Amino acid sequence: MLLHEIGHVLVARWYGIRTREIVMYPIGGFSRLESQPEARQELLISTAGPLVNLLIAVILFAVQRNFLPIETLRIPTDANLMERIALGNLLLGLFNLLPAYPMDGGRVLRSATAFWKPEDEATQIAASAGQFLAVAMGCSVCFRATSC
Repeated sequence: MLLHEIGHVLVARWYGIRTREIVMYPIGGFSRLESQPEARQELLISTAGPLVNLLIAVILFAVQRNFLPIETLRIPTDANLMERIALGNLLLGLFNLLPAYPMDGGRVLRSATAFWKPEDEATQIAASAGQFLAVAMGCSVCFRATSC
């Protein structure tokens, strides 16, 4: 997760935007920038973190010689450690691209929408997409459990 956040920081720095801090929580983290980037900048800054995770996954899968069946990843062992880390980074990168603001995918949606809409309207659209996704995921869990 820290490398993911460093990806955001490096692209922000490339645009001359300084980072106040990187805050890490058990469920994730975020980079607090000193200023709000422009839409094009935010698009690239937001995609940098997930791209770092996807790059880590590709590198680890590339150096892995003997791929184990996916079922063997349920139980952690020394033999499947690299594949588990690679799969974790792949899932983390893809999960962060979900269009749920303020996650990276929601920021990508907001910055892409801000190319043709005012920024506050783009933010509202991204927030609404995130709310819709949260409700859809909640309903999915509820229907699977059949206890709701």
